Amino acid sequence: MADTSTITEEDKQAALQQLREICLARGFTGIKSFSGAFRHFDKDFSREIREDEFRVGLKKYGIDLTTEMTTEVFKHLDRDR
Repeated sequence: MADTSTITEEDKQAALQQLREICLARGFTGIKSFSGAFRHFDKDFSREIREDEFRVGLKKYGIDLTTEMTTEVFKHLDRDR
């Protein structure tokens, strides 16, 4: 596993901002589509999204973050932790 201790708070915020901007660029339906996309990210139908599913889903959605940044965004969005 990659060492995420070198990821700064600014890096995390930049990754989240990139995610927001892509959603907003697609308009309201982009944001709505992204929330619906989470259902498609869940490839094993566990009703939970694993980090690897999240990473693949983001790439399919056109969001290409580094592995470390994806981990940080996932941790930030994962409310079940």
